[in-house]
Amino acid sequence: MASSHFFAKRNLSTTTIAALLLAASALGQSQPTELRYKLVPGDRLTYREIFDREAKSPERGFHAHAVFINQLVVIDSSGGQSLVGIERNRQSAEMLESHERGKDTLVEQKAIYDQAVAQRPKHFSDTNIYSATGEAELPLQVVR
Repeated sequence: MASSHFFAKRNLSTTTIAALLLAASALGQSQPTELRYKLVPGDRLTYREIFDREAKSPERGFHAHAVFINQLVVIDSSGGQSLVGIERNRQSAEMLESHERGKDTLVEQKAIYDQAVAQRPKHFSDTNIYSATGEAELPLQVVR
């Protein structure tokens, strides 16, 4: 489960931005509709992204939480498409629960999780071209 909170320097609709960059392709709309807000070069947005990952089975379960502060910049717009760059900055990441066969394994798994997080960059970025409906035009790639 992921949730995002958006704060924009311009008077922008948070649902429009969310739909544009994070949810449009995931919503599985059969008939995408054009977004109401038109991004223009120079638009710069900052938003906070929170990821809660949880998995449970009879054998094992875990719950992890991560927070990112992201910067989005519209580099260029033309013909109903926008070139957008996004920088993601991890603020925190932690393992909150871990169980295996009814036994609490948080201490052991937290150490493994913390080590894995420490090996990943705190800052990474990606750039893509987005359509007027918020769909990524190129395969998603992230530079870490």
